[in-house]
Amino acid sequence: MTPAELENIDPQWRHKLHLLDSELEQDVPSPDAPKKTSFEDFEKHILKNPNFIADAFFVALDNGEIVGESSLWVSETDRERLITGSTGVGRSHRRRGIATALKLHAIVYARQHGIKIIVTDNEENNAMYQINLMLGFEPQPTWIVFEKTLRAEPQLSD
Repeated sequence: MTPAELENIDPQWRHKLHLLDSELEQDVPSPDAPKKTSFEDFEKHILKNPNFIADAFFVALDNGEIVGESSLWVSETDRERLITGSTGVGRSHRRRGIATALKLHAIVYARQHGIKIIVTDNEENNAMYQINLMLGFEPQPTWIVFEKTLRAEPQLSD
């Protein structure tokens, strides 16, 4: 189901999606502790983002509860490429094939719109890694990210 379809059946869908998104963020592997995103920030950075594609944002429902999501986003550099935003399923509904079904909807959408490449990423010990391999995503060369923490240091004098 897409946001347009949700809007027709549930006026609270944005808040429900924010709740699911908040739960999913807790399980995204990251060196940093997860942060709680306010509803306003969620709406601004997701639903009102210029790269958001409403027709390529798919959610799964169980008795009116939003239990899973998968989204595709505009690539700013390549019109024949879409970027996978988040694919995830609430803890209570995992291991039922929901994430795979949502990703398949995204792949069908991309094919119907002439997209040549879908890009996604995830940590290799995450269950989504195996789902991506099963669906034909191919690992790409790794980039290593470097970080330097700048501390106040005495200034050099002439």
